[in-house]
Amino acid sequence: MTESADAWKGYKEAILERIDFQDLFVDLKQARSSGDGWISALCPFHADTSPSFGFNPQTGQWCCHAGCGKGSAFDFLMHTSGKDFKSTLIELGDRLGVPRPSSADSTRPPIDEGLINQWATYLRETETAGRCLREQRGLTQDTIRRYQIGWDPKRQRYTIPVRDERGKVVNIRLYSTSEKPKIINYTDAKHKYGSPARLYGLKEMANDTGDQVVLCEGEWDRLILQQEGFMAVTGTHGATTFRPEWASLFKDKDVVIIYDCDTEGRAAVQNIVLKALKESEARSIKNVILPLSGEKNDKDVTDFFMKGGHTATDLQKIIDDTPVHSFKIEEEPEDVFDLQSFTEIERADLIDKKVRCDITVCGETSEAFHAAEEFKISHCGKMEAGTCFECGGRGEPIRIPRSSQEYIGSCMSPNTHVTAMLREYACKYGQRCKIEVLKCTTVKEFFCHQKTCRISQTHDENGNVVQTIDGKMQELMEKKVYFLSSNHPKPGNYRATGWVKSHPKTQQVTFLIDTLEPLEDDYESFRIEENLDSLRGFRSLSWPDKIKEMSENVTRVYNRDEILVAILLTYCSPRWIPFNGEIIRGWLITVVIGDSGSGKTQTHQRIAEFAKIGDCFSGLTGSRTGLAYALVDHKQKGWHVRIGRYPANSRRILTVDEAQYLPEEDLRTISKGMDEGFLQIDRVQSKGYESQTRLIMIANPKRDQIMDEFAFGCQSLKTIFPPTIIRRTDIAVFANSGDLSDLSVINRRHSSVETGRVTPEMLRAIIYWAWNLKPEQIIFTSQAEAECLEQAQGLAEVYHHAVDVPLVALSDIRKKLARLAAAFAVLDVSGDEHFTRLVIEPQHVRAAKKFLHGLYSHDNCALNDYSQICRMGSELYDYEEIEAEFLRRRDGERHAGENGSGNLAKIIFTLHTTKAIRREDLAEQANCSVDTVKRIIQVLKRFTLLDSTRDGYVKKPKFNKFLRRFLKAHPDFFEEVRGASLTLTGTED
Repeated sequence: MTESADAWKGYKEAILERIDFQDLFVDLKQARSSGDGWISALCPFHADTSPSFGFNPQTGQWCCHAGCGKGSAFDFLMHTSGKDFKSTLIELGDRLGVPRPSSADSTRPPIDEGLINQWATYLRETETAGRCLREQRGLTQDTIRRYQIGWDPKRQRYTIPVRDERGKVVNIRLYSTSEKPKIINYTDAKHKYGSPARLYGLKEMANDTGDQVVLCEGEWDRLILQQEGFMAVTGTHGATTFRPEWASLFKDKDVVIIYDCDTEGRAAVQNIVLKALKESEARSIKNVILPLSGEKNDKDVTDFFMKGGHTATDLQKIIDDTPVHSFKIEEEPEDVFDLQSFTEIERADLIDKKVRCDITVCGETSEAFHAAEEFKISHCGKMEAGTCFECGGRGEPIRIPRSSQEYIGSCMSPNTHVTAMLREYACKYGQRCKIEVLKCTTVKEFFCHQKTCRISQTHDENGNVVQTIDGKMQELMEKKVYFLSSNHPKPGNYRATGWVKSHPKTQQVTFLIDTLEPLEDDYESFRIEENLDSLRGFRSLSWPDKIKEMSENVTRVYNRDEILVAILLTYCSPRWIPFNGEIIRGWLITVVIGDSGSGKTQTHQRIAEFAKIGDCFSGLTGSRTGLAYALVDHKQKGWHVRIGRYPANSRRILTVDEAQYLPEEDLRTISKGMDEGFLQIDRVQSKGYESQTRLIMIANPKRDQIMDEFAFGCQSLKTIFPPTIIRRTDIAVFANSGDLSDLSVINRRHSSVETGRVTPEMLRAIIYWAWNLKPEQIIFTSQAEAECLEQAQGLAEVYHHAVDVPLVALSDIRKKLARLAAAFAVLDVSGDEHFTRLVIEPQHVRAAKKFLHGLYSHDNCALNDYSQICRMGSELYDYEEIEAEFLRRRDGERHAGENGSGNLAKIIFTLHTTKAIRREDLAEQANCSVDTVKRIIQVLKRFTLLDSTRDGYVKKPKFNKFLRRFLKAHPDFFEEVRGASLTLTGTED
């Protein structure tokens, strides 16, 4: 048998000496003794219902009577683990603390026992060497003889034999009092001993029946401890070596660690020994610090006994008084720096610091990432050699603190980069250790900026327009941040706690967030009981007094009550209202369009600043990013979306100034959200944002036009907004600069001490009261509902014909009227004494109808006149008269002969099949003179069937309605046209 085979045989025998076979089969189910020394159980290798498996706890033999097999304990382990014999043997040996066979051991011959005895003899014969051990090391002659301490005269060193658990000499430690290194391993002419490191005293510890064992630093300390009655062991390669398999040797022991009191010894205990013993299953572990100075000659156990004059009783008392070590990490609370604003995170002194600040979530990404939270090192060369435990030890979980930038580095990184990152995190020596991730956490990306309640505009000292955030002149600082959670926060304000970090890939400043606490908006913190005086004060004023107070002391815009009322109604509109058996939106959408200098913007700004409520967005400088959202779709990175000011102000109010500069595409994007309260994201079908936003849009006519240039003021809306926006507009106010005639009111002097009866607290209270009303708190009386339906019918009859300016549409005017009535009820503070209900009465409906009718019938709008003109071009109320005229002209053409026959039919047919056509083209295609075309066109215009445009003649809806009905009654009308060759050159339908 070769030496290598002999080493593995000895390794197996050592395992069999220590093994408790019953522990190997502990997981078997329904195990019970069978009476013959065997134990029966359910077989782990097949679906067993009646125990067919048996094993012998004395020999480790097992057998399955159902045919799964039989064998030794090693065979059982191989079957259950799927590993080969050698791997199984090593794993079991590590578990039992049996040192692995070394390749060096297999090639080295055993050390001659005679040599050890010879050196022991030399020591007895060398008086000076023996005296040194007795006087300086405190060892008795009995201890020296017992442990075969000797003297090598050739090397001038003391010899300390090191035996394995079977008593075989595997190394000799050679100690010198003067030379360096002080202690070396034995070598002969051909072989070097000492590798791997050994646990000196292992055999005695294995045979010891006591509970306490001292783990010390150095062979001499171990010997004097043994002499004083303590069971002690030590590693043979110094304080920095502790092999992983040694840990299991201390199972069920009371381990007492007594290392040197110097810096190196204490560091070894903390960084190596304690970490290695964490998985040892020791009954207790104590780390004893001796009452020594830690200086060169006052630092170890020998010094404690020899120089300190202490006894074994003194040491045992110190051991007893030392508390048991706990591996639970008591994390000291980390200092948290409270920031005034999120913009401060770029400060250099906050790098890697934990901070708390308020943020506004303003966007997100489609991707979530998994980042390693806990991992272990399953293989490392320095660990295997027992020379490093700084990363926690082999197999011990390493938990990454939540403050680590590794969480950020895991995002959008391949496995190779993550593994390299974890290696760098775990090992300062650059070892390519094997990493096994045990636990992951989810990391979400999103966009945020400093917390905002109001974004508005003002003028600086130089008259420049600047942005203000909550009253301070500043710009939004938007950043992509990382959140240690699988939950994505909804847009809104939060208090974020986390760490300021440098992005590991780009070094950009970012924020790793640990916790997010939702913050209440100002209106959400409104409490009725705290605002009773303000609500009662506002209720006590009459409607004329309220308007007068606001115009004279707040807006200081005169003869523009309709703008003031429209803005107040929008501010005071509830979110949802019950009406006619359903819950409908209550938030209002208002458009104020007019000439420059008509008080539109000033009225809004003064009200917003007075109440300190409301965002302002500029259509001139804004974009889709700012108003609705910005979407970036990337094949690898997924989509990134940043929400704009419109959805960000859901449940609140937003004013868009210079709305005429908003692109039509942007308006179409938000149009559906205006009505439904949900803004759908393009190309992301499952994603959208709540958009229950009260909206005021302020605009001037496009292309520097003025209102007087429009025949009907309401037509100015068509130049700015698409029909989808106009139809969803609840209030449209038209302001003409020529309305102001009495300038004395405008130019009157104001007193500096003039104060109004409407205070900011009153207005803010009434607005927040409306915003907090729930549908069940709003009562739309049955009389008010009946009034609303009746008044809606009346308004529709007057205005609904203006289909291209659909401010009053048959399908939804009743709901618009209901929304306005609810807002009027709020301004009237209509409810009970405790303000727990809002009651909408018929007078509020009549006020809403009167207000709308006043706006739309005013000369600035003239929607009533425009509607009537549209009616004439769309409704077929004079069909019989037109029919008679057509038949009369057709009959006249037939009597006129061939030259005039069919001209009317050919002209009507040409108009019917083209969208727009010029007079000359019409004459050419109909094969008639221009004069004939003129005469027929005059007839068609008289009956409002045609319009003249820059592109030519264009049919009105009435033309199509008439022709469909006329052809049903006179199907032969186009007979003369059929067969004729007409080349259409106009714009076809």
